[in-house]
Amino acid sequence: MQFKEFLESIDACEPALEWVGDRTAEQAWAECERADWLMWLAYEVGESVHKPQVRIALGCARLTPPTHPLLRASLNDVERWLAGESVDFSGVMGEVYQLLHEGPRCEVRSVLYTLRIVDDRNRSGSLDAVDLALTRGATQATLCEIARRHLPWSVIGPLIHAKMEVA
Repeated sequence: MQFKEFLESIDACEPALEWVGDRTAEQAWAECERADWLMWLAYEVGESVHKPQVRIALGCARLTPPTHPLLRASLNDVERWLAGESVDFSGVMGEVYQLLHEGPRCEVRSVLYTLRIVDDRNRSGSLDAVDLALTRGATQATLCEIARRHLPWSVIGPLIHAKMEVA
């Protein structure tokens, strides 16, 4: 199966299908200039990219460091969790949600997306984080670099190929 056929089978958007043309999966991953497309594809290929997606959301949140101490502490908690420490996010989530009514909304949403993706059931959080980072002035190039740093081809490639084999 060609990569474009695979993308069609998982309902990629028409602009992505037009752009990919005859590119292989590896060429497309390396050349794509749309971080939202990269995150969508990572979301589609599976759960085993969970921690890299958390790192991507964290990288997006760190592009504009939050000013509120609770938000900074929450991102530090995510880093500790990524390092293997046990972190209880249940109380933190409620406190951060409360800040939506009090603090700078973009900062709060950025941290919330990062916290939500730690919860395995909300794997789309990295896509939300990318979208928010774009609205806050980040460039696609910066976000693609963050995505590829945390999801290099050596990690995502085998997952894409495995999905292509069963599609």
